[in-house]
Amino acid sequence: MFKRFLTTLRFLVIPASGKAWRRESGLVLVVSLVAVLAGSLVLLFAPHSKVETLIAKTPYLTDWTVRDNTLYALSITESEIVVRYSPLTERKLHVLYRATNPGQTVTDVCFTDSEVLYISRPLQITRDSRPTFLRAVSPPGVGQLRPAFLKDEYLERPVLPREHSKSPDLTDGDRWRFIRIPEPTYLHRIPLNGTPPTQQKLNLMGYMVDSLPRRLTPEGLYFVVPQVPRLSVIFEKAGTVTEIHKERPATDTVYLLPFDSSVPRPLHREGLFSILLYCDKALYARMPTCFPNSRQDLVRLIGEGGKMHLADYASREAPVRLGNQLYWLEEKSIIGDGGDKTEVQRLQTCHWDGSGQRIVWQAKSQGGSDPQLSHLFVYQEKLYGFDMQYQLHRLRPDSPQLFGNKISPPDGVGALRPVVSDGFYYFSRLQSRRGLLDPFSERVLTQTTRSFCRMRLPE
Repeated sequence: MFKRFLTTLRFLVIPASGKAWRRESGLVLVVSLVAVLAGSLVLLFAPHSKVETLIAKTPYLTDWTVRDNTLYALSITESEIVVRYSPLTERKLHVLYRATNPGQTVTDVCFTDSEVLYISRPLQITRDSRPTFLRAVSPPGVGQLRPAFLKDEYLERPVLPREHSKSPDLTDGDRWRFIRIPEPTYLHRIPLNGTPPTQQKLNLMGYMVDSLPRRLTPEGLYFVVPQVPRLSVIFEKAGTVTEIHKERPATDTVYLLPFDSSVPRPLHREGLFSILLYCDKALYARMPTCFPNSRQDLVRLIGEGGKMHLADYASREAPVRLGNQLYWLEEKSIIGDGGDKTEVQRLQTCHWDGSGQRIVWQAKSQGGSDPQLSHLFVYQEKLYGFDMQYQLHRLRPDSPQLFGNKISPPDGVGALRPVVSDGFYYFSRLQSRRGLLDPFSERVLTQTTRSFCRMRLPE
């Protein structure tokens, strides 16, 4: 095992004779000095040379945030839920809340300025109340079942073509999305000031929490309920496979369940809402359009300025607000003159009321020198974006050159989404360490640790 180590040690320690020994010793000394000098220069001028490790070893973390120079971290496992905190000057985690988690699963998590919120439901669902997916269907008038592929959901057209089949009463189709079962669902509130936590049963009007589009926010739980669960199942021929899609009328209702009430309050009616998004105290919803258009629109249901509508919204996240402008990222497929499809990324903007929509920046998803952004946010009236390598970019949408200063963290970032607060870029880092004798051994043993670090934002 130590053969390679002993060979190297013999070369360095056991002297040769005469001029050959002096020549080899001088060469080893020069190479060592050059290596030490190069390493010092790399550490001095590396882009991540100012990384400050706040906590050297952290446990497994599910989510985390930084408030008033204090780290708050949530860990969820099959057996327990733990909330920890650490003033950044102490560099040590303390347990704020710990609870066993037998037979429960956490569906939603939200950090506010004063507490941690999470929703739990039973891990096991009874056999009779499991969701029934539309795996095999039979068109009206046909006796045998045929395999079918559920393709998508659309807004119902006013008049369906005759060649399509319409079935207003399909039990399995209704249950595919909205499932009504008596399932106890609870909201847990853990104050960050150390006061006792509270728990309350949520009134979801008899629906299973996982079957409803929803968003847990500091104001309460927003969720969507179908007012009339009627749907049309459309059968399409695609070779030897039958494809189906669903068309539903715009009869959904958005409710808000405040934390201080057990009665949901209806906020918006007569819409078809697939996903709820929340940002800057504004609630948005994505709405499917009529077949065969697969695009979705975005509407603002709640927020300053009232309702707003954006057509063909292709982003997975809510738009962020900077001044009187909204910004969002989207991926688009563009078909060229030769029929080639190219994936491009765009930064789009519009006024707060939805007018003046335009493209700020566009880059190809593959190739090119521009980074691929993954998340936008606003901090201290400035627009920032993370790229796929978790580099932090200062974005200047009003400048011909979009990308400004950037922070390049060391390798290993990405276990959790980074956080920007108090003038610093905070991130979790995974590091693998090798044993001292690994270079001289055929067997390599590595140890992975999680650390919590930060870097100061550039001016």
